[in-house]
Amino acid sequence: MALCCDYRLLTRAGGSMGLNEAALGIPVPRYWMEVMARTVGWRRTEALLQKGELLSAAQAAQFGLVDELVDDAAALLPAAEREVAERLRIPAAGRTASKRLMRDELAQQWEAQWRSEADESWKLLSSDETVRALGRVLQRLSGNKEAGARQQRQAKL
Repeated sequence: MALCCDYRLLTRAGGSMGLNEAALGIPVPRYWMEVMARTVGWRRTEALLQKGELLSAAQAAQFGLVDELVDDAAALLPAAEREVAERLRIPAAGRTASKRLMRDELAQQWEAQWRSEADESWKLLSSDETVRALGRVLQRLSGNKEAGARQQRQAKL
């Protein structure tokens, strides 16, 4: 979703950004790919998506996925407010018309195709292979807490 924003902020420490669906066994939706390619270029997008990489904050800024890095979460809101105030100094009619002209074609394509893309994605998401891959990811992210809890329950018996 951040790729669709007018201005993207990210914290330097611990921030990351990217489309890592492939690493989870999920296809990246076509129009997300298109938005990313319009942001960082086709070749870079292709390479990042195939690897399912999340970029560090510094890399995301270098590639143009992020417009500004801030030190910490407390700095996000003031930076966003500063950017909004700056943009609001531009007359709304010209600013919004330009934005619409740049984005309208892709938005219309996306709107016309979202249902078929969702259906295709659901088929892949519900495949046995993807479900197993997601299970492994969840287990890894949970630090195998369930396995540890199961071992503790068995030890008490």
